[in-house]
Amino acid sequence: MEFNTQQKKALSIYVHCASDYLTDYQSHGEGLICFSILNGLANRGHRVIAFTPKASIRNKSDNLEVIESSGPVYFNSLSPWKYAIESNKRFKQLSQHINFDIVWRMNPVGYGCPLPPLSKNKPLVIGPLYYKWKNNAKVAKPRFWVSLKKILDPLADMGWKKTLKNAKAIFCATIPHAIAMGKKYNKKFCFDIPLIVRPSGERKVNNLAKVRITFLANLLENKRPLEFCKLVKILKDNNVDFEAVIIGDGPERIKVENYIKNNQLGNNIQLLGRIPNDQVYKELKQTTFFINLSIGEPYGRNIVEAMSEGVVVISHASGGPKDFIKDGDTGILVESEQALDFSKAILDLISNADKVDQISKNALKRSQDWSSEKVISDLEQKLFKIAAS
Repeated sequence: MEFNTQQKKALSIYVHCASDYLTDYQSHGEGLICFSILNGLANRGHRVIAFTPKASIRNKSDNLEVIESSGPVYFNSLSPWKYAIESNKRFKQLSQHINFDIVWRMNPVGYGCPLPPLSKNKPLVIGPLYYKWKNNAKVAKPRFWVSLKKILDPLADMGWKKTLKNAKAIFCATIPHAIAMGKKYNKKFCFDIPLIVRPSGERKVNNLAKVRITFLANLLENKRPLEFCKLVKILKDNNVDFEAVIIGDGPERIKVENYIKNNQLGNNIQLLGRIPNDQVYKELKQTTFFINLSIGEPYGRNIVEAMSEGVVVISHASGGPKDFIKDGDTGILVESEQALDFSKAILDLISNADKVDQISKNALKRSQDWSSEKVISDLEQKLFKIAAS
């Protein structure tokens, strides 16, 4: 869609870090999210120059220029500093002949933004931001006696806090999060940017005679793929006629494969591994129930993609999903962390076809608010307001 707003000029936007891997087709959640936003703005005639450590893009607007980082990084803990310095240098060079209207710092946040982005008194925009995972990640052993990470992280945190202070506007993925961040940092401009999806426009007809449940995520411990396998075993023990699919890959795969083998679930669970995003939509079209077992999921891009296909989402009641799913209306929220309680939710739905049909219809209707045209049009007006302030 071409830019056609007569009263507003096209914006020039410099993006300091458009994800750590900007892409339009690879299975990288943050990269897909950032690309859909930036390319959407470029399609409306705005000039967008985006710096990113790495990119893999097949199709983009001519108005979107992507600059990749150059040279190797020998220490992972130093990479955010390298990218921040390089991006600031690029901005200084480009500013000599381009009058930018907006400077944008996308994710990653925290340690990923150790130096405040240069903006030359232009409005600095941050986001979209998401809820944080609980701090329970395992820390890798340092290569040397002293961990650079332990030294650099506190310094990087100072840089991130200064970036938040310098920001003219903050974007968050959900309205409740935006309201909370606006109050916390006393920002006049604190808005939401929903994730962009492609609503199918057709209501899914769920065949409950043959149920298909899907787990789609990186196979990490906090995504809880093993709990999904336990859920599958419970359904099998209850003689439910179903098939289960796990899409994704990661360090938990070995544990998943062993659980499947030890509990004779080979005929019940299909492991598809990591697949391109276009194929994800094809798999979702065949899905009855999409299962999210993550506790405190920051947002859940695959969840809104499932809803855009009329799939009934059954999610843990926390994080981003709790903000955009209305329990019993556009999906099902489960307060418990146990596979048994998720299985009860599935068994309840299987015995109530009308409820499944209505939730599917409501989810699809809700996803219309996340179409590219609607999200980008709304975002564009917010950026005009920020640029004029």
